[in-house]
Amino acid sequence: MQIKSLYFLACAASLVGLTGCDGGDKEDSGLGGLDDTALTSLPDSPVDQILALSGDASLGEGDYTARCSGCHGIDGMGVSAPSLFDVVPPLSGEELVEVILYGTDYGMPGYEGQLTNQAFADVVAYLTTTYGG
Repeated sequence: MQIKSLYFLACAASLVGLTGCDGGDKEDSGLGGLDDTALTSLPDSPVDQILALSGDASLGEGDYTARCSGCHGIDGMGVSAPSLFDVVPPLSGEELVEVILYGTDYGMPGYEGQLTNQAFADVVAYLTTTYGG
């Protein structure tokens, strides 16, 4: 009798191991027990989060003046950095946010972690409204 019980437990354990805890109804996604719907709940990238916001150009002007005008000039014509009239129009919204967040290889610093997502959206609104885009 003991051997039959052990055999039953061994079979049951191997079935659970093969089908998973959900009874085998879902196909294994290779995600360690997570189903594919878990991927949709991952947070958006910072760029996507900023682009999803509606920016206020009048609020963005203050951050531009404080953080950007030293190099790009109060009028955007450029002091030690390019004119924003040349730089902003060809950039997509995504590219503009990436440049502001992460900086460039040409000397512009990134501002990631220095502004809220809403403040970034406000600066983007100011830049596109003032310099085209």
